[in-house]
Amino acid sequence: MNFLCTLLPILGIGTLVGITTSIKDYTHERIFKNGDIILGGIFPLHLVKGNKSCSDLRSSVLILSEAMIYAIEEISKDGKILQNVSLGYDIRDTCGNEQEGVSIASDFVYENTLKFDPRFIVTNSCRAEVTTSKPAPLIAVIGGLDSRVSVNVANVLQVEDVPQISYGASSAELATSDFTSFFRTVPVDTFQSQAMAEFIGHYQWTCVAIIGVDDFYGRSGVAAFVTAANETGICIVFQELFPVHDSEVRIQKMITTLKSMEHVQIIILYSLVPQAVMVFEEAVKQDFTGRTWIASDGWSESSVIQQSRFKPIIQGAIGFGFHAFRFGDFENYVTKEVTPLMQRGPWWNEFWEREFNCTAVTFSNVLLKPCSGQERISQEMYKRDFNNGGVAYVRDAVYAIAHGLSKLLNCDAKGPECSAESLSALRPDDLLTSLRKLSFKGITGQINFRKGVVEAAYDIFNLQETKYGGFNLVQIGNWSEGSSGQKLNVQDDLVQWHNGTKPRITCGEICRAGSYRSTPNQCFWECVPCDLDTVSEKSGSVECTPCSEGFISNDNNTKCEEVPIKIIEWHEPWGVALATLTAFCVLLTVIVLVIVIRKRRTPIIQDTGGFLNVFLLAVIMVSYFFNLIHLSKPTDLTCRVLPPLFYLIYTGAALVQFMKVYYIRALVKPPTPPPMYTIKHVYAIVAAVWLFPFLVSCVWTIADPPETEKFFVSRLVIYGVCKQYQTSVGLTLRYICAIVLSLIIIISMVVAYSTKGLPHGQRFDEAKHLAFSLTVYTVTFATFYPGWSLIKGPSLTVFACKTNLIAATGTVLCIFGPKLWLIYRFPRHNTKTYVRPSPFEESNVRASTLLSIGKIALAVGSSSDRQGSPKR
Repeated sequence: MNFLCTLLPILGIGTLVGITTSIKDYTHERIFKNGDIILGGIFPLHLVKGNKSCSDLRSSVLILSEAMIYAIEEISKDGKILQNVSLGYDIRDTCGNEQEGVSIASDFVYENTLKFDPRFIVTNSCRAEVTTSKPAPLIAVIGGLDSRVSVNVANVLQVEDVPQISYGASSAELATSDFTSFFRTVPVDTFQSQAMAEFIGHYQWTCVAIIGVDDFYGRSGVAAFVTAANETGICIVFQELFPVHDSEVRIQKMITTLKSMEHVQIIILYSLVPQAVMVFEEAVKQDFTGRTWIASDGWSESSVIQQSRFKPIIQGAIGFGFHAFRFGDFENYVTKEVTPLMQRGPWWNEFWEREFNCTAVTFSNVLLKPCSGQERISQEMYKRDFNNGGVAYVRDAVYAIAHGLSKLLNCDAKGPECSAESLSALRPDDLLTSLRKLSFKGITGQINFRKGVVEAAYDIFNLQETKYGGFNLVQIGNWSEGSSGQKLNVQDDLVQWHNGTKPRITCGEICRAGSYRSTPNQCFWECVPCDLDTVSEKSGSVECTPCSEGFISNDNNTKCEEVPIKIIEWHEPWGVALATLTAFCVLLTVIVLVIVIRKRRTPIIQDTGGFLNVFLLAVIMVSYFFNLIHLSKPTDLTCRVLPPLFYLIYTGAALVQFMKVYYIRALVKPPTPPPMYTIKHVYAIVAAVWLFPFLVSCVWTIADPPETEKFFVSRLVIYGVCKQYQTSVGLTLRYICAIVLSLIIIISMVVAYSTKGLPHGQRFDEAKHLAFSLTVYTVTFATFYPGWSLIKGPSLTVFACKTNLIAATGTVLCIFGPKLWLIYRFPRHNTKTYVRPSPFEESNVRASTLLSIGKIALAVGSSSDRQGSPKR
């Protein structure tokens, strides 16, 4: 029963081998060499034509089969990895067809099973005399090149646990647990798709289409790219898979759809060469041009694609391929030692016939002359037809098997030879176990089958048109997997774009500055103008940025412009009015000052304070500068100058008037007994009191400096105001200054009114004028100070200028108006007796108001007349 259970799978595989329709007879169409251990090799050396014939030799794949032979012979000659063990090979051609791959794999497994199972060995003496010795086992298979064939081959080989190492299959599906005997020396498609996404992101393309063949390779690549695109914000407008066989109708509809999508200028194609040819043939039929194609490693370096009829379609295409690691020894071998005399089989003879128009000596072709043996593959031909990265990956696949065998055969022991006992008992499943633990450094980098990873590196190509009308595949960059540093490296100046035009960046319209994309996470959008006071300064913006407070958008919503601070301009009505009024008051004060200086030696000036009158007028002149400051744009400097200047001027004006009152009071009511202090002491005290609020305000502006800030009335109206303090320190010092100035003004006014009420004998009542002046001063100060703190903007300017003019001009009129009236209306009364304050003496007539000065003069004249002329 056990025998039957074993026999049935073997007979099934044998039947599969028998019934599978092969394109060629594999008894002859192979390259074989016997050895202690045989390595199988499967390569798509030919392409299947439409009539199902296996023709069109692929030189780029032929060199891969030669790389396998070279690596095997190198290992045998070197003897460092495998001592005294010869490796043979059995290389077959799949023609890129999965059915042929299955047939070859079935043949390998079937023959291998018969070799290893002792029940199928003929043991009778008669038969033994006519049979050869037991053939060497096929221990592993190198291949295939593409994922579709490799998957089907893997499904067959893993039945008998035959290890398979691919040098080109990159599908992510092969990394699943379903494939227990599959290994590879190339990176998985996930990395290629990531490299594509980074390349697309490098040029800021956000609108692409991706198509692929519906097999393991295409599905894996497309799925990996979709994942990478979602992570980088790339919009995939069109995504479709087409079948491997009978795909003409699907490809026709696909090209028609892509042609209608004029905004899509980047198309990614994940396929092998035969399917890519079908896509481009349909593109030629429909005249589908003006797109930039991005090629996967399945067709990016194929010379079959580089046909003149495809030039309008694929010129400027970008291709990705496995990094071409240099294999210098093999290159020298091919260019110097590979000749028609090698007897490598029919495939190399096809090559010599095609390239050199001669036939190898082991083949007969009456139409061609025999090769001389001097034919050589030149360096130029090698670079043109053979220089691809695959040879290094094939070499590492062979060396991976050698390292695995070395572990099994104890070749790394101190003995001179590998274990003969281990070699005779060696089975494919033993090698499979060894490979699962293998990790070594190959030409292509670190290969770790234990973790199932290899180092990922890709070259990036640009299919450029030459000046002779042909194609040239130019490397423009590379991509490598790494934990640090830049993965992508592109030389932008080397790129030749399709029709000389760089592809557009986005799918939809590129929104101009001042607008934004309505749906930035989708492939298509509308351009929406930015809302009020939001802007987009660059085209293609996905959102509009709100303007900061105090800024508004311009008419095009492309820039935020600062709202000008609202102030009273000089040319505006209020500006003209205040400037004119200020100028008039300044002129009036100047005239009064000039008159006072000219009349400084007369009693009306001399006996009412003397130099204090001049000083008071000078202080009033300086106070008019307040208006100039208020009419200017607020700055940090003006905000910090105002407090010290305000307290210096207003305190000075109040104290000067106080000193005038004190002077009058000292004459009208001299203190008894006489004080111990002199007038100099009084001046010193007054100066100290004057400087105190000024110094406090200076400390205030230094410790907690006032600053300008914006007061937002509306969107278009902003006032520039001075924030007098930032902390409680400034607030406290400000209150101290205000209280001190208030006390000075109030005390001065009280003293003035008390002095006015004292009986005195002078005709000119200076104390009364000072009392009126201080009353105006007090009222304006009491009005101005709260307004200074509460009113903002132009209203504050008008208010401050007007109260300052009232205070200054009121002082001038109240104090100096009566003096000018007396000087010019009644000059004869400008005498000491009339104006000098003195203690009370009984008098018939006493002036009571400023307006009674004229009547006083008349009364005095009448009295004199009645008394007669003795005094004349």
